[in-house]
Amino acid sequence: MIEGKKISESVIAHLTQIMGGRCSITTQDIEDCFHEDPAFAEILMGLSHLHEDLVFRQEERDVAEGELRSALRREEEKNDELRKAYADAQAAPARNRNFSLT
Repeated sequence: MIEGKKISESVIAHLTQIMGGRCSITTQDIEDCFHEDPAFAEILMGLSHLHEDLVFRQEERDVAEGELRSALRREEEKNDELRKAYADAQAAPARNRNFSLT
């Protein structure tokens, strides 16, 4: 039971660190643990890979969000140009009515 509690505390501590953005599990930790408890070493390795995957996915998400923001800015600029052209087109008949050839 004590070994199970130690494993649970270690897993909880690691998950807490993952949530903070850091991974405390080193390859050396996994190798050291493997000789004592291969199953726990596999859990640690899985958590380490999970953390790497989460970091990678966050980086990919950040890139995608940046690209979406850029695309949105370009679309807003196009919309502003269209609004200006529409306003100019709406004002054109009034300008033409006031035009005289004197």
